Amino acid sequence: MGYSTHVFETFKRLETILSPIGKAQYRSLFFGLSITINDIVIGVITEDLTILIRGTPSTIKNISDLQLPMYSYRKRGVDIRSGYYQLHEHQSSDSETLLNLFEGAYTGQKKVIQANAMAKEASLSQMPNIRSSLARKLREIDIHLPSDLRDTGAVVAFTLLRKKYGSLISESILFKLEAAIRGVHVATLQTSEKSDLKKSYTKYYVNYSFNMFLETCSTS
Repeated sequence: MGYSTHVFETFKRLETILSPIGKAQYRSLFFGLSITINDIVIGVITEDLTILIRGTPSTIKNISDLQLPMYSYRKRGVDIRSGYYQLHEHQSSDSETLLNLFEGAYTGQKKVIQANAMAKEASLSQMPNIRSSLARKLREIDIHLPSDLRDTGAVVAFTLLRKKYGSLISESILFKLEAAIRGVHVATLQTSEKSDLKKSYTKYYVNYSFNMFLETCSTS
């Protein structure tokens, strides 16, 4: 969709106002020209030069106080609520109001993105090859997050799983753990890589078992 010169002139005005937050850029959306800072969409300029503010946890109170209506548009004959709120004309020309609202939108959406990333990070089952049953077993050995598994390493995690669950943990789990850490499907591991993993496990297991034996002797 092409936009008139006036839309881009409005963006240039906002770009100056929003400079304390960061470098504003734009993208084309179905219902207007978006306003983004650091790839975070914080508002929209419609073809009729209406300025829209993104609704976020940090802006919703101001939006309510200012009684801003949610912007809706039609797509394929259906009315769609956009999640953006329409500024009144006098607010669209007030630089201080614009800066405060857009700063809240930027901060709020940034928090939403971070929270979503943390939620994804918090789930081992989001990693390739890690089904819920394996994720549950990993938590039993105090590996709760993908970062925990990456820090522990496949060989050590596999050894701890074997210690706790014995023969229930097949050799294929070692390969799945390594592939999960790499962020790939287990089928992409080469035969030589699997061989190296088995050798690393054997070497680590011998040392681990010997250290466990020494620890037992010292406490008896």
